[in-house]
Amino acid sequence: MRRVFLPAIALLVLLAACSGSPPTHYYAAGNGWAIYLAWTEDTTGHLQGQIQAVAADPNDPAKLKTVNGGFTGTRNGRDISISFPLISSYLGQTWTGTLKNNTISLVIPTSGLPSNPTLVAGSFHDFRKAAQEVQAQVNVAQQEQARQAAIDQQQREAAAEAAQAQFQHNQEVSAAYNQAQSAAQRVKDYYAEVRNSLAELDRYLPEKPAPGGTREQYAAKWAAERQIWGKEKAQAQVTPMTCYHKDEIIYTSNEVVYANNEIKYVDNEARSLLNNVQQAVNQANEGLDGVEQWGTAYYQNAQRYSALSGRPAGVTDPTAALSRFKKATEAQLSTFASRITGFQREISSYDKRGDDLQRKAQSFANALECSG
Repeated sequence: MRRVFLPAIALLVLLAACSGSPPTHYYAAGNGWAIYLAWTEDTTGHLQGQIQAVAADPNDPAKLKTVNGGFTGTRNGRDISISFPLISSYLGQTWTGTLKNNTISLVIPTSGLPSNPTLVAGSFHDFRKAAQEVQAQVNVAQQEQARQAAIDQQQREAAAEAAQAQFQHNQEVSAAYNQAQSAAQRVKDYYAEVRNSLAELDRYLPEKPAPGGTREQYAAKWAAERQIWGKEKAQAQVTPMTCYHKDEIIYTSNEVVYANNEIKYVDNEARSLLNNVQQAVNQANEGLDGVEQWGTAYYQNAQRYSALSGRPAGVTDPTAALSRFKKATEAQLSTFASRITGFQREISSYDKRGDDLQRKAQSFANALECSG
């Protein structure tokens, strides 16, 4: 707070002594403001003085405005007029007033100070005491403003924390929902993989062999090899057995070898079929594991979504349903495992019988004796 320095006031007293006119001192104070005037007057009624004023900002009571400067003026009887050439931007150009006994009734054409204050004769000490009270009011306003600012800051921080917590909660709800939906889709995908794999197994190894299938090809090739073997035995019945006849029989035994190679050719198709069968079995097992894993994950995420959102999950514990599905699938896979074993036995049987017949046909032809 700016204050009038005592040397300035003392100077006014000295001037008053030199001019023969005693100094005049007035002050007024109210709620949030205080004014102090001190001047000297010459014999022609001209005034020269000092003003000091303090006031709380009406727009912000925590701010203190202070003015300390000189003025000039005139007195005509009881009427006075004072001007502020250097500080008119704050106090206005001119104040007017009326002197009566030991008071001055002023008209102040500026905001921030009362428009019609009445000043009483008083000392600078009286003004300083009033100014200190104004300062104390401003200090209280500043403290209240700081307290309110701290409260506002706490409220903003609490609101920000609440917003962050709500954002994180919404993120968790969204994540739980998306994870549940993703798990549900994975369950559907793996379930379809199981059903498709079982359908492929039934196509590869039907309960009743399909016409033209691998089993029928084995039977046909085996029948052809036996038929050629029968032809070879019939040829051996000719008498006398000439070497020409024996060569024909050896040729026929080579046809048996060729027919047995045809069985080996079917083996290649059988191996390819069994490879496809194994892939289908693997996919079925993978799908079964996936259904079990993601079915449980779907239920857990749906429950978590329900707990976070407060909405019903709409799903029941899938443990029993998953167990039934697993048992049913494993039973079907067991059936196909039996078919695979049976098919592998058939392959081994055809291979063994074909090889045995091939050796028999070759030995038979080579053992014949011929003449001529």
